[in-house]
Amino acid sequence: PLQMEPKDYAKVWPKQHPKSLTVPKTTLWYNLEVSAACYPDKPATIFYDSRLSYTQLKRQAERLAGFLQQRCGIRKGDRLTIYMPTSVEAIVAMLATVRIGAIHCVVFAGFGAGALGDDQATRPLFAFDPAWLRGLTAAPAEQLSMIRVTRRPRNQCSSGISRLKP
Repeated sequence: PLQMEPKDYAKVWPKQHPKSLTVPKTTLWYNLEVSAACYPDKPATIFYDSRLSYTQLKRQAERLAGFLQQRCGIRKGDRLTIYMPTSVEAIVAMLATVRIGAIHCVVFAGFGAGALGDDQATRPLFAFDPAWLRGLTAAPAEQLSMIRVTRRPRNQCSSGISRLKP
Protein backbone atom coordinates (compact mmCIF):
# COMPACT_ATOMS: atom_id res chain seq x y z
CA PRO A 1 0.00 0.00 0.00
CA LEU A 2 1.03 3.56 -0.67
CA GLN A 3 2.21 5.37 2.44
CA MET A 4 1.78 9.12 2.71
CA GLU A 5 4.04 11.36 4.72
CA PRO A 6 2.73 14.51 6.43
CA LYS A 7 4.57 16.64 3.86
CA ASP A 8 2.37 15.05 1.13
CA TYR A 9 -0.96 15.97 2.72
CA ALA A 10 -1.11 19.43 1.17
CA LYS A 11 -0.92 17.90 -2.32
CA VAL A 12 -4.18 15.95 -1.89
CA TRP A 13 -6.04 18.24 0.54
CA PRO A 14 -9.17 19.73 -1.11
CA LYS A 15 -8.60 23.41 -1.89
CA GLN A 16 -12.07 24.47 -0.66
CA HIS A 17 -11.36 23.19 2.89
CA PRO A 18 -9.32 25.11 5.47
CA LYS A 19 -5.83 23.85 6.08
CA SER A 20 -5.90 24.57 9.81
CA LEU A 21 -8.44 24.58 12.60
CA THR A 22 -9.10 27.34 15.07
CA VAL A 23 -9.52 26.20 18.66
CA PRO A 24 -12.79 27.60 20.04
CA LYS A 25 -12.61 29.97 23.00
CA THR A 26 -15.53 28.29 24.78
CA THR A 27 -16.36 24.69 25.60
CA LEU A 28 -19.47 22.73 24.66
CA TRP A 29 -20.49 22.67 28.31
CA TYR A 30 -20.12 26.44 28.63
CA ASN A 31 -22.27 26.88 25.51
CA LEU A 32 -24.94 24.63 27.01
CA GLU A 33 -24.90 26.59 30.29
CA VAL A 34 -25.29 29.88 28.42
CA SER A 35 -28.09 28.49 26.25
CA ALA A 36 -29.89 27.07 29.31
CA ALA A 37 -29.67 30.47 31.01
CA CYS A 38 -30.73 32.51 27.96
CA TYR A 39 -33.30 30.10 26.47
CA PRO A 40 -34.42 27.84 29.34
CA ASP A 41 -37.62 26.63 27.68
CA LYS A 42 -36.48 26.61 24.05
CA PRO A 43 -36.09 23.10 22.58
CA ALA A 44 -32.46 22.01 22.45
CA THR A 45 -33.35 18.73 20.75
CA ILE A 46 -36.37 17.57 18.83
CA PHE A 47 -36.19 13.83 18.25
CA TYR A 48 -39.34 12.45 16.66
CA ASP A 49 -42.08 13.54 19.06
CA SER A 50 -39.75 14.08 22.02
CA ARG A 51 -38.60 17.60 22.87
CA LEU A 52 -35.95 18.45 25.43
CA SER A 53 -35.37 22.08 26.45
CA TYR A 54 -31.90 23.46 27.10
CA THR A 55 -32.60 23.39 30.84
CA GLN A 56 -33.80 19.77 30.71
CA LEU A 57 -30.81 18.73 28.57
CA LYS A 58 -28.38 20.38 30.99
CA ARG A 59 -30.12 18.80 34.00
CA GLN A 60 -30.03 15.31 32.44
CA ALA A 61 -26.34 15.68 31.52
CA GLU A 62 -25.53 16.87 35.05
CA ARG A 63 -27.39 13.90 36.57
CA LEU A 64 -25.55 11.42 34.38
CA ALA A 65 -22.21 13.14 35.00
CA GLY A 66 -22.84 12.94 38.75
CA PHE A 67 -23.70 9.25 38.50
CA LEU A 68 -20.56 8.55 36.48
CA GLN A 69 -18.37 10.40 38.95
CA GLN A 70 -19.91 9.15 42.19
CA ARG A 71 -20.94 5.59 41.36
CA CYS A 72 -18.50 4.70 38.57
CA GLY A 73 -15.43 6.64 39.61
CA ILE A 74 -15.04 8.41 36.27
CA ARG A 75 -12.60 11.31 36.42
CA LYS A 76 -11.20 13.94 34.09
CA GLY A 77 -9.11 12.32 31.37
CA ASP A 78 -10.80 8.88 31.57
CA ARG A 79 -11.88 7.35 28.28
CA LEU A 80 -15.46 6.16 27.76
CA THR A 81 -17.07 4.41 24.82
CA ILE A 82 -20.55 5.45 23.71
CA TYR A 83 -22.06 2.68 21.57
CA MET A 84 -25.53 3.99 20.79
CA PRO A 85 -27.68 4.89 17.82
CA THR A 86 -28.46 8.52 17.13
CA SER A 87 -30.71 9.48 20.03
CA VAL A 88 -31.27 12.03 22.75
CA GLU A 89 -29.65 9.62 25.22
CA ALA A 90 -26.46 9.61 23.13
CA ILE A 91 -26.38 13.42 23.23
CA VAL A 92 -26.85 13.36 27.01
CA ALA A 93 -24.04 10.77 27.36
CA MET A 94 -21.67 12.89 25.27
CA LEU A 95 -22.48 16.07 27.21
CA ALA A 96 -22.05 14.24 30.53
CA THR A 97 -18.54 13.15 29.57
CA VAL A 98 -17.75 16.69 28.45
CA ARG A 99 -19.01 17.98 31.82
CA ILE A 100 -16.65 15.64 33.66
CA GLY A 101 -13.73 16.35 31.35
CA ALA A 102 -13.56 12.73 30.25
CA ILE A 103 -12.84 11.70 26.68
CA HIS A 104 -15.58 9.93 24.78
CA CYS A 105 -15.32 7.78 21.72
CA VAL A 106 -18.59 7.46 19.83
CA VAL A 107 -19.19 4.24 17.91
CA PHE A 108 -22.41 4.22 15.91
CA ALA A 109 -24.43 1.20 17.02
CA GLY A 110 -25.41 0.43 13.42
CA PHE A 111 -21.88 -0.83 12.75
CA GLY A 112 -22.37 -3.86 15.01
CA ALA A 113 -20.42 -4.99 18.04
CA GLY A 114 -17.38 -5.88 15.91
CA ALA A 115 -16.72 -2.14 15.50
CA LEU A 116 -15.84 -1.97 19.20
CA GLY A 117 -12.78 -4.18 18.88
CA ASP A 118 -10.80 -5.25 21.92
CA ASP A 119 -9.78 -1.85 23.27
CA GLN A 120 -9.62 -2.41 27.02
CA ALA A 121 -8.40 1.14 27.70
CA THR A 122 -11.87 2.63 27.81
CA ARG A 123 -13.90 2.45 31.01
CA PRO A 124 -17.68 1.94 30.90
CA LEU A 125 -19.51 1.22 27.73
CA PHE A 126 -22.76 3.08 27.12
CA ALA A 127 -25.01 0.75 25.18
CA PHE A 128 -28.58 1.06 24.05
CA ASP A 129 -31.25 -1.63 24.13
CA PRO A 130 -33.40 -1.22 21.00
CA ALA A 131 -35.89 -3.75 22.41
CA TRP A 132 -36.92 -1.15 24.96
CA LEU A 133 -38.12 1.15 22.16
CA ARG A 134 -40.20 -1.65 20.62
CA GLY A 135 -41.98 -2.21 23.93
CA LEU A 136 -40.34 -5.55 24.69
CA THR A 137 -39.57 -6.24 28.32
CA ALA A 138 -36.30 -8.06 27.65
CA ALA A 139 -33.78 -7.95 24.86
CA PRO A 140 -33.51 -10.99 22.60
CA ALA A 141 -30.50 -13.22 23.29
CA GLU A 142 -28.66 -12.13 20.13
CA GLN A 143 -28.72 -8.50 21.29
CA LEU A 144 -27.40 -9.47 24.71
CA SER A 145 -24.59 -11.51 23.16
CA MET A 146 -23.77 -8.53 20.94
CA ILE A 147 -23.03 -6.52 24.10
CA ARG A 148 -21.12 -9.42 25.69
CA VAL A 149 -18.80 -9.69 22.69
CA THR A 150 -17.14 -6.42 23.75
CA ARG A 151 -15.23 -8.41 26.40
CA ARG A 152 -15.14 -5.54 28.84
CA PRO A 153 -14.75 -6.50 32.49
CA ARG A 154 -17.72 -5.97 34.76
CA ASN A 155 -17.36 -3.19 37.24
CA GLN A 156 -19.44 -1.39 39.84
CA CYS A 157 -20.97 0.74 37.08
CA SER A 158 -22.69 -2.12 35.29
CA SER A 159 -26.01 -1.33 36.96
CA GLY A 160 -27.02 0.50 33.80
CA ILE A 161 -28.98 3.67 33.35
CA SER A 162 -32.59 3.57 32.35
CA ARG A 163 -33.97 5.93 29.76
CA LEU A 164 -33.56 9.45 31.04
CA LYS A 165 -36.81 11.33 31.44
CA PRO A 166 -37.14 15.12 31.30
